[in-house]
Formats: sequence, structure tokens, C-alpha cells
Amino acid sequence: MFLEWGSGGSTILFGKFLDDNGKNYVNWHSIKHDIAWYNKIKEKNTRENTYIYYLPIDENNHNDIKNKNYVEFSRTLGINFDLVLVDGRHRRRCLIEAAKHLSPSGIVLLHDTPLRKYYYCAFKHYRYGKFTVGTSWEGRNE
Repeated sequence: MFLEWGSGGSTILFGKFLDDNGKNYVNWHSIKHDIAWYNKIKEKNTRENTYIYYLPIDENNHNDIKNKNYVEFSRTLGINFDLVLVDGRHRRRCLIEAAKHLSPSGIVLLHDTPLRKYYYCAFKHYRYGKFTVGTSWEGRNE
């Protein structure tokens, strides 16, 4: 099971990569806040087991209920994830939320990390974490 905050090229490319390399996966759940990107990715998605959700946010009011719904949407799915990609809005909050929904050997990847030190406070919600190749951070709870 996979979860992604921030649908985009990765939604299509990762699914294709897994398919092309014979890696079976049950479901890919991807959340997008921008309607234009949501429609674009929804149109490009050809995989039956990839689900793309549109959850609008309020960029001007960080305490808005829409933002809470965006961050906490994973709770409604009622599952634990093997991989979580955080590459959308409210990344700190999504990173903290992701820690609650990882499978025992699950991994979370946070994109665009080193230059955004205000994300670092969320790392404490993981037992293990490290910066990886490029601009990502990887966290685990095992």
C-alpha cells in the first residue's frame, strides 16, 4: 500500500516503474489540492489500483478545516502504508501524520528537504531517519 501527498509526475512514473519491473502493489493512494493538477493526473492515470483524491486547501488560513481534511485524509482509508511520499502542501503536518500510518517496515520519503529546515521538527516522530540522495529525507519506525 502506498500513500502520496502531492500527486504529479511521480504518481504516474512510480506506478509505471513498479509495473515495468514486475513489482506487484495493491493500491496507490494519491492526494492533490490543486484542481488543475488533479484533473491532469487523473486523466493520465491508466492503472486501476491507483486512486487520486482531490482535497482543496485554504492557502491563506492554515487552520482551515480543508487543510485538516487534506492532512488527515489517510485516516479515512484505515490502512497502514509500506511507502509514503510527502511532496504536497503542509509537509510537516503530513510527515507527522504519516508516522501514524506506516506498516512495521514502512518508509516515508520527504521531498525537497535540506533547504527547508522548518521540516526538521517532524523528524522526531520517527525512530530512524536520514538524508538520502538528492533532496530527500527518509524515515522509518522499525
